Amino acid sequence: MSSSGHSLSMLSASTFPPLKACASCKALFSTPSIAQQIFQTSQKNGGYKYQRKRIEVEESVAISCTFCKSILRPDSAAYEQGKEWQWEDLLLGVSRPSSYPLAHESLTCAMSYDPRNGKLHLKRMEQPKLGSEPMHFSTFATTTADDPMASRGLNLVDMIDRRSSESQALALSWLQQCKLGHPQCGPNVPTELPSRLVGLVSSGDSLSARLCLSEGSKGNYLALSYCWGGPQKYATTLGCIDEYKEQLPYEHLPATIRDAIKVTHSLGHRYIWIDALCIVQDSPADLNKELPKMKQTYQNADLTISVACADVCTEGFLNPQYNGFFRLPVQLDESTSGNILMNDQTSTWARGRGSPEPLNQRAWTLQESLLSKRLLIFPKRGIFYRCRAGCRSDNMKNPDWSFWAGRFGYRRESEESPLEELLLYPDDTKTKVPMPIVRRGWFNLVESYTERQLSVANDKLIAVSALAESLSHLFSCDYVAGLWRSDLIAGLCWQSYRTTKVPGRGSQRAERPTQYLAPSWSWASIMGPVQYNEYQMVPAAEILHVEVTLVSVQIPFGAVTDGILILNALVREVKLKTATTGLTSVFDPVRPEIGHTYLTTSLDIEHEEIPDIVLLLTLLTQPEDSDEKRNSGLILVNVRGSNETHRRVGWFDNYNDVGPLAHDTWIERRVKIV
Repeated sequence: MSSSGHSLSMLSASTFPPLKACASCKALFSTPSIAQQIFQTSQKNGGYKYQRKRIEVEESVAISCTFCKSILRPDSAAYEQGKEWQWEDLLLGVSRPSSYPLAHESLTCAMSYDPRNGKLHLKRMEQPKLGSEPMHFSTFATTTADDPMASRGLNLVDMIDRRSSESQALALSWLQQCKLGHPQCGPNVPTELPSRLVGLVSSGDSLSARLCLSEGSKGNYLALSYCWGGPQKYATTLGCIDEYKEQLPYEHLPATIRDAIKVTHSLGHRYIWIDALCIVQDSPADLNKELPKMKQTYQNADLTISVACADVCTEGFLNPQYNGFFRLPVQLDESTSGNILMNDQTSTWARGRGSPEPLNQRAWTLQESLLSKRLLIFPKRGIFYRCRAGCRSDNMKNPDWSFWAGRFGYRRESEESPLEELLLYPDDTKTKVPMPIVRRGWFNLVESYTERQLSVANDKLIAVSALAESLSHLFSCDYVAGLWRSDLIAGLCWQSYRTTKVPGRGSQRAERPTQYLAPSWSWASIMGPVQYNEYQMVPAAEILHVEVTLVSVQIPFGAVTDGILILNALVREVKLKTATTGLTSVFDPVRPEIGHTYLTTSLDIEHEEIPDIVLLLTLLTQPEDSDEKRNSGLILVNVRGSNETHRRVGWFDNYNDVGPLAHDTWIERRVKIV
């Protein structure tokens, strides 16, 4: 039963993919007398103990048995000595390396289930070889409510069948309730339609679609937010657009697009906007015409289908999402024959919480989710509905969106000033939003956006242009390559950094692209995450001139071909010894006899080679009434062939007023940065 009273169709444990296990390990669970000991013996008694010959375990590893691979893990150092030899060689009769442990020694193991944490434990009783850690493998063991094993007190995993009519009816009820009872979610009136839409054609149980031209008419439509995952074979091009107006190749479209069309139909709508089909992908003229409309496209959509779970558009999102769970049959007695579901990743899904979603690792999709007034979200598990009035879920009553948005990646978990709140202010708002709130909101956006992935580097500014346009009325000034003219000093105070490890991607650090993206003073000039620190300091530089040249005047918040910034500021030319990110020694390049001091530096590109002599430009300093001596700003180097033009390579924080950084060594100067 869902939180709204709808009876939902759930996935059964018997439909999950089988766990890779050898016959001997499967027998532990299919033999009632053994299975009873595993699931009924307390941890104090060590579970069910059994012995296997090492050679038998090795042969099972060759066929990828989950348990046997864990049993041999403590001996990895011994096996590494013969790493040219493969496990599969056992099955081919290849001679065993002499460095390996004895083939016929007995290995004693214990298997048990701990109901306190819902984990299945496998331990090896012998002392580890060659100083390895003791072997202890644990995995979450759960099942579904309809499985006989549920009666044994296992944690339950409820995964709805998103293809079912009950799930579709639930989503429709959320949308209808929102339209009837949520005035804050916008008026329910037809809006101007995008230039093109995918129009649905249904005949009985069959469904097809074609590309429709709106020709300025008004109506209602849905939008799709999803991961492409690479070029789309059936995207609209100049060569196929006329054919698509007659009929789309429905059966050949990627699974995600077909699923989105099905959901559109189940929600009672006839039209959906899908970027790959509604923009002519090989027409620069059409791209320049349609990309500036992204703001209106997502804001005006009745609802956006947000496919959070799929890495690529061929995956789809209505088919069962097993989320790393695998099925293992269990026979406890004649009356209890069921399945346990095992997941050796984390407790995340076993506890019903959530995990980072592929959609929210993509840069383009940030603005799509933030601009949409309603989101129907398909994460790895369940269905979520998000509108301006709150959040709904298939298995929770009034879930906390701030929690789930952080879990799923729709919002950074540490976000201080949620952008959703700023975007609720209409363009003609009479309410003056305090600039610190607006600034922090924009900085949050930049930080979140730069953590995400872009397949095409040239999209760096265009992929966030709709959000910039939506917030422009709060800044009331020109937008220059990702920064705001009226708040330029603060906008220049970004630093690149290395992220913590991201699931499936490892840690990120900034890279300098081969092609030009933006002037060096903009965060958009590098590929990688940036952050804005909160400085309790005051501006110490004067902006004299800033200017950028747009790639297309039709996209005023989009890509640029060049940009210049001219400031009047205190500067100091110094010599850095082995510039790194961290504490760096600073010398006077002309008078080394005055000694050296230290400077905290953060290079935009870690380990990038830069000249020894750099120019420090002060952007921020302490207030006059402060006793602390500190200034912060940009690290600049000369542009090749010019002593008058500079480019940014990093950021510095200076806490010293001695030696080469003494206050009287800084001079006021006009500086040009490109």
